[in-house]
Amino acid sequence: MKRMKWGYLVISAVILVGCATKKDMVKQGDTELLVGKKWQLVELSGNPVAEKINGKTPFLELMAEGGRYSATGGCNGIGGEYELVKNQGVKFQRGMSTMMACPDMTIEQGFGKVFEAADSYAVSDSALSLLSKGTLLAKFKLFETASNDLSGSWELDYIMESGSTLETLFPGKRPKIVFDVANKKVSGNGGCNSFNGGITLAGSRLKFGPLMSTKMACQGTAEDVFFKNIDRVTSYSATDDQLTLIADDIVVMRLKKD
Repeated sequence: MKRMKWGYLVISAVILVGCATKKDMVKQGDTELLVGKKWQLVELSGNPVAEKINGKTPFLELMAEGGRYSATGGCNGIGGEYELVKNQGVKFQRGMSTMMACPDMTIEQGFGKVFEAADSYAVSDSALSLLSKGTLLAKFKLFETASNDLSGSWELDYIMESGSTLETLFPGKRPKIVFDVANKKVSGNGGCNSFNGGITLAGSRLKFGPLMSTKMACQGTAEDVFFKNIDRVTSYSATDDQLTLIADDIVVMRLKKD
């Protein structure tokens, strides 16, 4: 009799664990629609958002690897970690961001609050909404020009370096990066010396190196800053005319199509 009772208890426990596991599962179909894509911010707190803010397109991208996200409200890079939970729930954890001052910070400030408040999402093939307790916070559309293609030549447009600007670091010649994706090679110029080497690509993950460069004597430390940030890069996001290089959840460089 005792053996029968133990048998019923074991079976009941297996059923309960199975139900709990099924309950906590995130729908695979929703995940495939949501992650690994770039979403353009089109509405914030019920107000339309222009395609360009400070010359940049506000966007959100949930990386397929590592549970990290990258975003911008048209000025600074915003990033951190995200978690998808049952019933189309989502949790964002803010990481570090760049600290530039731009003429229009309104969208960025409002966008930053979305990551603090959002607790769920709704997604289709071409539209994404973030909500808080059923209230719409932000709307996005699939980034139409997001080819995520690295190929070609890119010129540096922003670099992360405390106390310095791109103009003070590189008053003349700006660094360029040229990607040969087919052969997983990279070349370019750091503002003084030329370099070349390999790249490792896996989805949106990107790693440079090993790199070799010429050894000309250069004034200042600008080129050291460039190669230091190149070495930090762990992922990227690209549109037809803008490339963003990211270290974990921090934007370290932006480049424009040359």
